[in-house]
Amino acid sequence: MASFIATRMKQELEAISKVYDSKFAGQSRGTRDISEMDGLIRRVKNVLMQIDATPNASRDSELSSLKADAQEQLKMFEGEKAAIAEAKSAGPDFEVFAPLAQTANFVMARYRRHFAGKSRSTRDLGLMEEMVDDLSVVSTQMSAIIAKNGAAPFRRDLEAVTQALTMYRTERDEIARAYGAGTPEEQSGNLASLANAQFDLYRDHFAGKSRTSRRVELLERMVRNLERIKTRMMDLQRESSVAQINKDNIGVIDGNLDTYRKEIEEIRKAKESSSIDDLAGNLGGAANEVFDEYRNRYASKDRRTVDRERLSVMCDLLGEIERQMALLARGVKNDSNDKNLEIVRSQLGSFELEWEQVDQAQRPAGR
Repeated sequence: MASFIATRMKQELEAISKVYDSKFAGQSRGTRDISEMDGLIRRVKNVLMQIDATPNASRDSELSSLKADAQEQLKMFEGEKAAIAEAKSAGPDFEVFAPLAQTANFVMARYRRHFAGKSRSTRDLGLMEEMVDDLSVVSTQMSAIIAKNGAAPFRRDLEAVTQALTMYRTERDEIARAYGAGTPEEQSGNLASLANAQFDLYRDHFAGKSRTSRRVELLERMVRNLERIKTRMMDLQRESSVAQINKDNIGVIDGNLDTYRKEIEEIRKAKESSSIDDLAGNLGGAANEVFDEYRNRYASKDRRTVDRERLSVMCDLLGEIERQMALLARGVKNDSNDKNLEIVRSQLGSFELEWEQVDQAQRPAGR
């Protein structure tokens, strides 16, 4: 009896979580419907009521575990409902503020995926520099809104951004220092790995992709990274006995730099010769490709066995599309792009949440 009830209750909690992920996770709270959150809260309470109605003699450990999960979910939903109500109380400025908070959330999610708990000598300095720049812009724009509307949710979000920005600036400097740490052989190996990471980025984000859906600034960041890596390799070549391997690696970097610089020009030309409708359509098509891959590889799959690293790449792919759609939306009014941007932001929030849950599911016991 208990096993049957546990199965039904587990399915219901999973269904509730899917609704939350699609309609609330990563979304601007000021735009969310409190009545929908009330509906989710009622469903969770109903699960708890059915569990409590099960006779003690029929209960098992699985049912007890489900009750704990449901209680935690209820606590989260009630907190979210209060946060939505508070966000709505901030008034019309919330519509301007919300995308800034969403951008900050995406930056912080990238930090968790790419930097948290990782060795600094292996991290992408260019990405960290970009994240610092992004949060600096967000901080400035948030501060301008708060100067005329100091609503509590605004002030809390700015405080979180300020704290993250301080940490990222420190991290940026530490990563730069870490590139020069270790023996010449260790540095040489790290530099080669850093270069290979840039080559992987090119394969994931540019190779075989429509040029009009690619972001030039990402490729420019990769070029700066490779130029920095090459400079350090040349220094090592003069200072140590790792000259030959560095010479070979520098040759590989030079070849890729030549390809990337030419590709930057080709992307620019492709974008300049495309209409706004074509740009919006190609970005929408690129997003659909990521959605299709997610459905095939992750939807309804066991989080303990899916490819966590590929999901991180997909978050980055969708993040690149979101950035370009947002830039297009700031420049011109295009209904198709505006609609697609809302969908992409919603899905990116869900992807980032899913990565967190996959990461948690695959984390070794005790960590």
